Amino acid sequence: MALTEKVSISLKKEAGKSYDIVVGEKLFPLIAKDLAEKPLGSSYVLLTDSNLKKLYAKPLMDELKAKGIEVNLVVYQAGEINKTRATKAMIEDKMFGWGLGRDSALIALGGGVCGDMGGFIAATYMRGIPVVQVATSTVAQTDSSVGGKTAIDVPAGKNLIGCFHQPSKVYIDVATLESLSERDYSSGLVELVKHGMIADKEFLDFFIHNQDLIMARKGEGYADLMIKLFAWNNRIKAKVVESDETEKGMRKVLNYGHTLAHSIEKLMNFKLTHGECVSIGIVANARLGLKLGFNSKEESDLQEDVLKKMGLPVRIPKELEPKAIVAKANLDKKARQKQAEYVLLETIGKVKDFGGNYATKISAETVEKVLTELKE
Repeated sequence: MALTEKVSISLKKEAGKSYDIVVGEKLFPLIAKDLAEKPLGSSYVLLTDSNLKKLYAKPLMDELKAKGIEVNLVVYQAGEINKTRATKAMIEDKMFGWGLGRDSALIALGGGVCGDMGGFIAATYMRGIPVVQVATSTVAQTDSSVGGKTAIDVPAGKNLIGCFHQPSKVYIDVATLESLSERDYSSGLVELVKHGMIADKEFLDFFIHNQDLIMARKGEGYADLMIKLFAWNNRIKAKVVESDETEKGMRKVLNYGHTLAHSIEKLMNFKLTHGECVSIGIVANARLGLKLGFNSKEESDLQEDVLKKMGLPVRIPKELEPKAIVAKANLDKKARQKQAEYVLLETIGKVKDFGGNYATKISAETVEKVLTELKE
């Protein structure tokens, strides 16, 4: 069996507040043991989607019940398109129907959609209950389960209604990766690669050196490699979150590639995955940095080459107009004065600091020109 690693995250905003990120393989028995020994509530809601109900929800429930833990299962229809107000209300009504109070806790078992929505429900139900993130997808294991960002999507855009609500614990089980499609697996790894690009060149080099084994998803040492990779990845993210929990400054660096990605994702009606859109967004940001005289052409090309080798898109879909992408970006939750801000690299492993802001406004004309150059 592979080794288990633990990453601790401590937050300044709430003195003494910290939680652990446990990275390992086949963690369900450990989750049940931990919650039995250190309960977060008198009863639990296990939230998952329709794809994972049989695959992981039943085995985890069996482990929890074997430890005498009271747990109720609620399932929603899988897919980003269902990360909505209506789904959130449906889940909350189920919880009210079970008579759950402030002494309950929620377990979000799934990918980014489940974690985002489950975290938001936990943040607002009875004015706040604990949430445990059990991440089963690469996008959740590399990014969304850590840091306390919660949200749902609305017609105006992605993740526009939400709040910060830190989990009480995060479990990253690499055994769940085997059930992912090749597309979901590779696109979720974009967040991990992004962390190397913005904060740790050595980490990016480590990924590139091991990229063949990582992408093959099998072979001697694969599980141990992924545990090491995800623990290292989450130490990078934890350091950023600890320095700026609610994204007033430094935490903006985590948005590298995301402003344009969210626009593309919404305009494509989620036909592309989040990671695929981030891949395109990273390439666009690298080209913007090059055009504005920050990162070099070699560094821009390196980012594009890594993503292409992962089988990810690096061009703007032909059906999208650059002007529409920029207009949608200006509605992003991180926009200021109705104009988007863009994170750019100074070099691989270091984000450009714009006077402590770590993001900058760029003229619509410049962004549209780069996007036009990147059209399929």
